[in-house]
Amino acid sequence: MVLSQAQIDEIASNFHEKFVKFLALRDPLKVAACYEPNAVLIQSGQETKVWFGREQITQMLKLFLANYNPNAGDKLTQSLATPNGEYVILQGICEEGGNWKPYEVVLRKQSDGSYLITRDEFKV
Repeated sequence: MVLSQAQIDEIASNFHEKFVKFLALRDPLKVAACYEPNAVLIQSGQETKVWFGREQITQMLKLFLANYNPNAGDKLTQSLATPNGEYVILQGICEEGGNWKPYEVVLRKQSDGSYLITRDEFKV
């Protein structure tokens, strides 16, 4: 079944809302639970860094969330999906130190119909 743009936007919005809520709680385990066990998190920019798997991502999140500003802006700018809905792509911008930085998150549909992050890239 091909997803409509409204369905794609709903999946993206619901996931984004949950993810931002978990970030605001500053709980690295709740945030990391949004990632697949073998997900990849990529920091691109002047110095590229990569974290593989939920365990490494959790360790990175502990450092990130220690200085996280829950009042920083975060906006979805585009939602895309593969025709079968297996993958949903969220593109957006988040505020860091008064600057807006782009990010892209790829969600993969799980056997229970939920979505988890398989690839997350943000620019610094």
